[in-house]
Amino acid sequence: MFLIIYLQYNSCISLSLFFYSRLLLYLILFFLHSRNNYFNLLIPTTTTTITTTKQYTIYHHLLYIFYTSLLLLFLLLLLLMGSIYY
Repeated sequence: MFLIIYLQYNSCISLSLFFYSRLLLYLILFFLHSRNNYFNLLIPTTTTTITTTKQYTIYHHLLYIFYTSLLLLFLLLLLLMGSIYY
């Protein structure tokens, strides 16, 4: 019984660390891409230059808020898991 609980605990921790590391990788890639303006490919090119710049700025801020909130959510999840198991 102890072995089953131990294996479930380790798999749960490793799974959460896998998702956390994947999220951290996406966050790093997001910052690298936003610095090099690669997100212009995701914006429709039918608009004018001024509108595209405004759309890019809004899109950049929304993605930054989204990924930061996901990162904080996973940090909170890891803290809760640590407090439950310890």
